[in-house]
Amino acid sequence: MSDDYEYISIKDRLKSFAVGLGVMMVIAFLLLKGGDLIGYLAEYYDL
Repeated sequence: MSDDYEYISIKDRLKSFAVGLGVMMVIAFLLLKGGDLIGYLAEYYDL
């Protein structure tokens, strides 16, 4: 019983770690491309 619980918790931990890593990568990508995107939108909409 305890082995199954440990295995599940490790799997959940890995899953949550992968999700967090993906979110961080998306945020980093948006921060890197965000400046270009905001500049492009400002130019496009004449802000």
